Amino acid sequence: VANMKKSVELNPRSDENLTQLAFTLIALRRYAEAEPYLTRAIEISPDQLDPYDTKFLLYVLWNGDTVSAAKAIREAVRRIGSVRVISNYGWGLRTLANSWFRRELLDTRSAHLPLGAFGSDTAGYYLWQAQVRLYGDHPETARVFFDSARVILETQTARRPGDAAFRARLGMIYAELDRRADARREGEIAMAMSARSKDEFSNQMIRRHLARILTRIGEADAAVDELAYLLSVPSYVSVPLLRVDQAWDPLRGHPRFE
Repeated sequence: VANMKKSVELNPRSDENLTQLAFTLIALRRYAEAEPYLTRAIEISPDQLDPYDTKFLLYVLWNGDTVSAAKAIREAVRRIGSVRVISNYGWGLRTLANSWFRRELLDTRSAHLPLGAFGSDTAGYYLWQAQVRLYGDHPETARVFFDSARVILETQTARRPGDAAFRARLGMIYAELDRRADARREGEIAMAMSARSKDEFSNQMIRRHLARILTRIGEADAAVDELAYLLSVPSYVSVPLLRVDQAWDPLRGHPRFE
């Protein structure tokens, strides 16, 4: 934080520096301190997605304020366009990949986005299409798209077996396809790889994915173990987020989760 504040002093017109500083403060749960930096970043570069994305993340983590979070996304759509927001949905939005947020962007246009809108992320395209159908109450069609994403990610993982992020993403797809043993295996392999890297940022990201996998496959106690750790260290998990993010609905009523 000290170094990032110095970078902002040296280059006060850099929306990237402002956003990265806010992003780091959010991880430290210094939410009120982060907000003005994001407001400045948007004023400087209203056509960049990251400040809106990070502002969305801020409000949900800070106090579960879904109204302000949705307002940030709608402002991004107004200024940048829904296609760019959907096809480049940022870090905060990926964090809440199964949350209510998706409904803010899911409309008839979403189903007709071209593959090219997602660049080289073919798996991301199929995942988005799956979620459009899932939230549109078409689970069988969603399953077809999840399976298409699986094929792509299995190929990518085979090419890069040491990439923890690919394995975590594949594990989440297996969970959606009800392949529980495969889902847990990939999530745990990803976690072991991340732990060996000693990169705490990546470690907590993979741990959050593992918690989602465990939640989805019905391993509530193991999921709560991961969430308890993430709440004990700087991370992008908070109690207000857990209250409003639908990804954790299967844990509601579980004594340790409550």
